[in-house]
Amino acid sequence: MQQVTLAQFLAQRLQGLKVQTLFERYEEKEKLSAQVLTARQEKEAANFMHLVESYVATVPATDLKFNDLYLEGQVIFTKEEILTLYQELPSLMQPKHRFEETKKQLFSLLKKRIRTESHQDWAQEAVNYLSDQEYHQLLVDKSKLEDDYQGQLDYLAYQLVKKKFAPIYDAIYNNFFFDAYAQYSHFLGQVLPNGLASYNENLEFHQLALEDCAPLLYLRDLLTGNGQNRSVAHLFIDEMQDYTWHN
Repeated sequence: MQQVTLAQFLAQRLQGLKVQTLFERYEEKEKLSAQVLTARQEKEAANFMHLVESYVATVPATDLKFNDLYLEGQVIFTKEEILTLYQELPSLMQPKHRFEETKKQLFSLLKKRIRTESHQDWAQEAVNYLSDQEYHQLLVDKSKLEDDYQGQLDYLAYQLVKKKFAPIYDAIYNNFFFDAYAQYSHFLGQVLPNGLASYNENLEFHQLALEDCAPLLYLRDLLTGNGQNRSVAHLFIDEMQDYTWHN
């Protein structure tokens, strides 16, 4: 049986951020203002998750927080382009389905871009600078091209461009074109303005309070369709490790 603490689970799903520990939460309690403490209680109430659901179901596409995708300082896909792809999909689709379809379209556009770039002079000329080892590694299992020089050239150029654009492929695959943290900030501004300042301040220092973790992840997963592990058949929760969660 795989075992994971709440802290480990949050660390895995919120990489790049320092999640507040239970000890840190306890230590800071006496220093917080009444406004921040009230906001904390509201975020931890069961109804807060229903507010997340309602927000996701009704948020206009124009309020979604997409990111530009860069490669070597050049914008490959602008956030405006990504928003247009999303908006052109049927509005009756669930947000997660629209997001997934947008993602597929980005992959398709990236393939077209790679195909176009592979016919540019720089890509064709780059083939001439390949070492023998690189040449044969890229051409592996392509024996049918042995007598087709132009076919080899085009294939190798395509592989080189594909390798160059791999970071963009990874960015799309990992949903880096969507800013879940900015989206959660927008959500707080809509439903809990008095809880926004502390969240934004923590985020500026790449930190996240415990009370923001679950609703943020829930919002992100509802919008993107991520976060589902269908391989889990049974889940056992030992609440003793988290007994101070609401203290």
